[in-house]
Amino acid sequence: MESDIVRLLHNWGRADRYEILQDGSDNTVYLVYSGIDKYILRRSKKLKKKKDFEFEVNFIEYLSKHNLPVPKVIRNSQNAPITYYGDVAYCLFSFCNGDRFCIDKEHLPSCSLAYNAGQTLARFHLISKDYYYKVPPQRTMISELKRVIKTPCGFARHYENGINFVHEVEKMLASPILKNKPDCIIHNDFRAHNLLFNKEHVSAILDFDWACPGNSLKDLGHALAEWSYPDGAQEHNPDIFYHFLNGYTSIFPNIEREQLQFWIRFSCLSDAATYFRDRLYDTARIRPIRSYMYKKYLYFSSQNIA
Repeated sequence: MESDIVRLLHNWGRADRYEILQDGSDNTVYLVYSGIDKYILRRSKKLKKKKDFEFEVNFIEYLSKHNLPVPKVIRNSQNAPITYYGDVAYCLFSFCNGDRFCIDKEHLPSCSLAYNAGQTLARFHLISKDYYYKVPPQRTMISELKRVIKTPCGFARHYENGINFVHEVEKMLASPILKNKPDCIIHNDFRAHNLLFNKEHVSAILDFDWACPGNSLKDLGHALAEWSYPDGAQEHNPDIFYHFLNGYTSIFPNIEREQLQFWIRFSCLSDAATYFRDRLYDTARIRPIRSYMYKKYLYFSSQNIA
């Protein structure tokens, strides 16, 4: 594998050395050094998701051309954004500078940081609504909920009141709001840990694995929940919630506020569905339906906050 990576990097004419930053089931991420410059090499392990990877890389390149703070795609010697080698796909990105900020119940963002992040998400949506794509990714906004209703027996067998959770998902999927056509490409995971910051401003948007055509309010609702209601907290923080929302509407003012609470609940339930479905067959014991995101779903279902 080491010689393959070295040989591969000749396609970009650069690399003194490299190291693995992250090795997951879908991707391996390398930090590449070339003189005083640094790059990020991403290796996509699943060629069956070739179209999804192409969608993601082409979309990032589009955002970069429209001056959004995202990694720049480094094209190879054949002027292609993706290099195929064997049965895997690779893409080289510029290295993004910035600081990490981890939101948790002990460390909340400042109101100004939340406001500026809301503005960045709004700019993202304004730019992405005009993005043209020939082939959409396999992922959609409802992908995670559909995974649940495909395995109702598993939920009934492995979770306490698991079949009730399946029914909640079915009711959510039956909402007429979901019949609205996508109005942009959504990031689908605009959490603080997928961003880099320069003081009070977003310096880079990262991790586009879940990006797909969708409703901008889904992205906004998810961000509002995650920024204002960190895991482990007892309730959401209204100041952070409304500063993020006000930052967003300062750029993208004409949102359908009456639908916002639905999309907050939808995003929380979708994340909870991912958590429960990924662990469905981990053990034979029966487990409770309990997670941070499901707690947030129940909380926002009982609050009139939008």
